[in-house]
This record gives sequence, structure tokens and C-alpha cells, in this order.
Amino acid sequence: MKKAEKELLKDLILEIRRFFPKEEVEHYKTLLEKARKRNLQLENIDSFSKDQLESDKSSGSEIRDRVDRILTYADEQMSVQDRLKLTVSIVSLMINYGEFDVAVELSEFLEKESKENNFDNLLAESYLLQSKIFCRQSEWNESKRYCKKAIFMFSELGDDMGVASCENLYGAIATEKGEISEAKDHFTRAFKITASLNADMLNAMLNINLGVVNDIQGNLEAAMEHYSAAEKYHLKLKDPLNLARLYHNMAMLYTKKEDYEKALDYFNKSIDLSIKKGYLTICAISFIGKANLYAKEGKNDLSEAFVNKAVEISLKINDRLNIADAYRIKGVIYKNLDNHELSEEYFENSLRLNDDFSNKANIAETSIEMGRLYEKMEKKEKAEELKSRGDLYYESINQV
Repeated sequence: MKKAEKELLKDLILEIRRFFPKEEVEHYKTLLEKARKRNLQLENIDSFSKDQLESDKSSGSEIRDRVDRILTYADEQMSVQDRLKLTVSIVSLMINYGEFDVAVELSEFLEKESKENNFDNLLAESYLLQSKIFCRQSEWNESKRYCKKAIFMFSELGDDMGVASCENLYGAIATEKGEISEAKDHFTRAFKITASLNADMLNAMLNINLGVVNDIQGNLEAAMEHYSAAEKYHLKLKDPLNLARLYHNMAMLYTKKEDYEKALDYFNKSIDLSIKKGYLTICAISFIGKANLYAKEGKNDLSEAFVNKAVEISLKINDRLNIADAYRIKGVIYKNLDNHELSEEYFENSLRLNDDFSNKANIAETSIEMGRLYEKMEKKEKAEELKSRGDLYYESINQV
């Protein structure tokens, strides 16, 4: 362990001493020691995985410097309206690349300038962008609040594309929360609006999203049809961002079908494209997906290596929902290793975070995994309780 990491661990123990009784501090310290003593055996790692684990993250300060230079130049050379349109494009890029600090600041500036200059269309765009930022960081209430402002303004302006984009985002929020029936309604409304528009990009994204909700409901053939339609659009549009997202979702589908070879191939496609282009958000979720696959195969060291990489990125982009999923996979890893105490600790942390975000799908999945742990521990009553909690959710989403 590096010196800096040792110092961090010491400071963490000192900090929790301020809040917990001594015996609880020692308990947590023991768990931390158990977690960090593992030496991961990765000598025979494949070249794809090696490159992915060694990939660099974003250079935030350099990006910010370049954005400032561009906007300063635009301030001198462009009209206010054109400069703000450029700002919309830059904010969208920052969101895609996980540079949320820059995105937040610029979207707030965009809102202020649009109000001052009575640019209602750009004000609506600023609300939609802020909704996207909050959605990426699992701040559902704030995301929906800004989306409501955006859809009202787009409706007043008669901007059907803007309305469809908001419906798509409402659906994405509902999907993340595990509210699948509501998500499907939003995506379907958006699809109907775009039918009369020249909207290849949005149609492609809607096909991905409808693929996801069908996958969650177990309608795998319908999901694959939507993914195939989306792939045609995105290849035609030469859209690497959504291709990376699509490959991730196809990998998840093949994982569910237990076709792990195809799943691994699509995870590698998603991760390699995300690393090449710097898409941190997609990279993080695909690291999680690949870790989950390895956990299912009992490749615990590889699984934990990819979980650790996912957490590293998720902390940078403030994706706490992904961290909750990482804890679930850590729970599975330590269940596989028969470290029941640490496994239970990770499952409890995952449930706590998912409860905070009201994420029904992740709560159900974690509950079922934790139930399996309790079966191994021969705690039958707890196992049944958690299994029922998970099953109730999956039954509810298939009644729509």
C-alpha cells in the first residue's frame, strides 16, 4: 500500500473515533484491514483488461483552461446569442465527458444570460442541461424540477423537439429509479412526437432507452430489436458516445442471457471506445458491468480490480449510484470468498445508498444477492424476507 493511502486510512480511523464508541471503531478498522490486505493475482490478465485498468482519467484543469479561452474569444468575436448557443454545445460536451463542475458553472451562466437577454429558447435549453447534470448525479428531485421548467417553456415555444427531449429525460430519470412503467410511458410519448420530425439522433437514443426498459422487464427479444435499430442510427450518424452506451446495454443483455463471451466482447467495445473518447460516465458503468460478469464467473480478483477502477472514476464524477452498485458487487465477491461479515457490510452499504436514491431496481437486485448470502449463513428467515422484497419488485414491473 502506498504511503499516501496508509495516511488516509489513519485519518479515516481518527475521524470515525469522533463519532463511534471505541469498540465500533475497532470493528470497522478490522473490516477495513480485511478489505485492504487482499493481493489481487492478475499475472494472466488479458490485454484488453490490462489496457482498461491502466487507462488515464480526465485532465480537468487543462479542459477548464481551454473552455475559458474559447469563451473569452467568443465574447470578443460573436453576438451574445451565438455565444450562448456555443455555450449550450460546450455544456453538452462537458456533461458527456463527466466534467460536471464546468458544466454546472456554464449552465448557470447560460440561464442568467438568457434571462437578461430574453432568449426564451436558450433559457429552456439551460433548464434541460441542468436537469441532465442533476440526473447524471442521481439528484432526481432537482433533475425533475428543471425538466418541468424546460418542458413548459418548450411547449410554450411550440418546440416539439425540445418537448420530446424532455420526455426522454423524464423517462431516463424514471428508469434510473426503477419506475419502469412510468419510464416506458415517457419514452413512448417522445417516440410519437419524433415520428413526424427529422430526429435521427433522438430516435436512436429512444430506441436504446426502450431497449433498456424491455430488458429490465425480461422482454429480451424486444430489447434486442430496439438495440439493433439504435445501432443502425448511430453507425449512420457516426455517434461514438451513444454507440459506447449501446454496447454497454447489449453487454448487459447478454449477461442476463448468460452468454458471457458475447457480453465480455460488448463490454470491451464499450470500455475501449469510452477510454479512447474520454467518456467517464459510460466507462464507469461498463467497468461495473464487467466486474459483475467476472463475479458471476467466480473470477474474484479480476472483478474487484474492475470494481475499484469504477469507484475511482465514479468518485471523480460524483456518481454515487454507481458506487452503490459497486458495493453490491463487492458484497458478491466477498460472499464468493466466504467472508460473510464483510459481504454483509457491503450489501448493507449498497442498500443504504440505494434507499437514499429510491432506486427500486438496485434495491431489489441487492436484496436478492443479500438473501443468497443469508442462505449460505443459514439465516433462513432473513434470506426469505430479502428474497421476497426483491421478487415483489420484479413482479410489479412485469404487470405493466
